[in-house]
Formats: sequence, structure tokens, C-alpha cells
Amino acid sequence: MAEDLELLRARIDEIDAAIIRLLGERFTHVRLLGRWKALAGLAVENPERENHLRALYLAAAQRESLDPALVLKLFEVVLEHSKAEQHGQGKRPKTA
Repeated sequence: MAEDLELLRARIDEIDAAIIRLLGERFTHVRLLGRWKALAGLAVENPERENHLRALYLAAAQRESLDPALVLKLFEVVLEHSKAEQHGQGKRPKTA
């Protein structure tokens, strides 16, 4: 019984590590996107895209039998940090 508990906890720890790794990868791409937007003079905010993403997140929550409020809350935090990162990329000094 205790071994099963430890196996479950170990698997949860592995999944948590994978989530963090994926967030790191996501933010690498967010920073690149921010640089491209800054170079092109594009706005960081895109309400139409954000609404589209929310719909995708809700559909994914339903497919995975997850609480939609939890999924939306999680991704609202991710989206807000993503926009902050992109804004930060536009303020970085340009290098040769």
C-alpha cells in the first residue's frame, strides 16, 4: 500500500516537472513572438486570439474531464504573464 502511494506521488512529481519544462519552452517562444511583434510594430494584445484560445482551453478541459474554471484560471495567469513577457521584449535595447 505505501509502495503504491509512493509510486503515485513519484508519477505526479514527474508530471509536475514536465509541466514546468513545457512552460519554460512556451515562454521561450513567447519571448521570440514578442521580439517579432516589436520589430513589426504589432500590438501585443489580440483579444480575438485570446477569445479563440479560451474556447480551445474550455474544449480541452471538457475532453480531459477537468473543471473549466480551473483551466481558465490557469491559462489566464499564463496569458497575462505571456503578454508581460512580450511587452518586455519590445522594451529591450536593440543590438547589432
